[in-house]
Amino acid sequence: MYKFNKDYIFRVEYFGGILINRHNFQILELDYNEAVWLTALEYSKGNVTCAKRVTQELGYNPEIEVCKFINKKVLSGIYDKIVQDELEDIVFKTKEKCLTVFKQKDKKLFAPLEITIYPTLNCNLHCRFCFVKNRNKGIKEINVEKWISIVKEAYDMGVLSVSILGGEPTQYKQIDKLLKEIDEIGINTTITSNGVAVKDSTKNILVNSKHIIPIFSLQAFNDKNKILMGVDYKDILVTINQMIKKDKEVRINSVYINQSEKDFYDIIDWCVANGIKRYSIASYVNINQSNQDVNNKSFYDFRILTENIDNYVMSKYKDIDFECSTEGCMIYSAYPELENDILELTEFEKHYYSCRAGKTKIEIYSNGDVYPCICFENEISPTGNICTKKLTEIWHNDIFVNMFKDKPSSVEECSKCGFNIICNSGCLAVRYSKYGLKYNLYKDPRCVLHNLIL
Repeated sequence: MYKFNKDYIFRVEYFGGILINRHNFQILELDYNEAVWLTALEYSKGNVTCAKRVTQELGYNPEIEVCKFINKKVLSGIYDKIVQDELEDIVFKTKEKCLTVFKQKDKKLFAPLEITIYPTLNCNLHCRFCFVKNRNKGIKEINVEKWISIVKEAYDMGVLSVSILGGEPTQYKQIDKLLKEIDEIGINTTITSNGVAVKDSTKNILVNSKHIIPIFSLQAFNDKNKILMGVDYKDILVTINQMIKKDKEVRINSVYINQSEKDFYDIIDWCVANGIKRYSIASYVNINQSNQDVNNKSFYDFRILTENIDNYVMSKYKDIDFECSTEGCMIYSAYPELENDILELTEFEKHYYSCRAGKTKIEIYSNGDVYPCICFENEISPTGNICTKKLTEIWHNDIFVNMFKDKPSSVEECSKCGFNIICNSGCLAVRYSKYGLKYNLYKDPRCVLHNLIL
């Protein structure tokens, strides 16, 4: 018998399928033959001969390169005895699962790769860069049992990870129970916190969790942190240091707004000195008009920062297990020299590298409303609520989640651009906010692709 490695998620998709490593997030794309064979293997409880027979009966090539999956430790062991009385049932189940997905006309992933949940929008700070506009507005909060059922459904669908945001998520009254249950489910999870006023019970749960990594928001080791977040950076370090002392993996995140490069270098040096292996710097999206005094950086500014950060890390820490990543939507528009290198993408890569909204992720508000991206928070009223519909139903059928999916841009300039295969004229939320129902006639005003001379 072959045994599936539980460290991998196997999903059938319209283009074949994918295998995802739960720990390092490496993804292996599968063709139709491999997806059918693995499905039959799963239903036959690892019977390789049965899987080959089923694959052949359904009209696919049964000669699978099995060693590929063994070498990657997706499968282990072998036993060839076929169970005749189960063959018909396995054929039926495999056909039903695979062919239904293969014949999808909407070319949508079977499930999101990530869901983001906002258990509460309440917050004890007022960060100038916050993406959520309706924080501290008394928005209804669904109970913890519902959140647990949502995460369980996501896990069963093959969702890779959960991101817990807010507000300040540790202020959710039932956060301890939620974290315990999520860790028990075993899905990869991050919780992003400002680290201030976190209960000791919550800290202990995070320290002892196997599947939850806390990410702490930190902007600078000087007065800029208080200006941007409303709290002294030393107050945040108290919680971070407590977790480091207990050997808990933590990560740090900043948002690029008013900081200098030296501010980021200082955080990098501190991370390395304290054994923190991952630090991320996110670009800022000015979708929340309530934020004031924020220096809105261009994509080209972000490119310069990225290159300088990379050079700094390589020059000082190239032999250290440390990663500093810069992250954000549409950053590729600052790299015109790569425009023609992106033309040949697999079907999965087209989803993975394009706008994630409704394609690889969805976000669930504290009251259960579902958004393709939180940037739509004040633009369109949600049509799906997780309290009245299942996650899978909303993912595949909700009007709001799917309304912008793959609608071709009408911008002539963009149709000639090599990045259009993943960009489609840029952020839908930004364009909808600026141009309303005529959004499809205009490209993202932040795009700098054809304005750069390098």
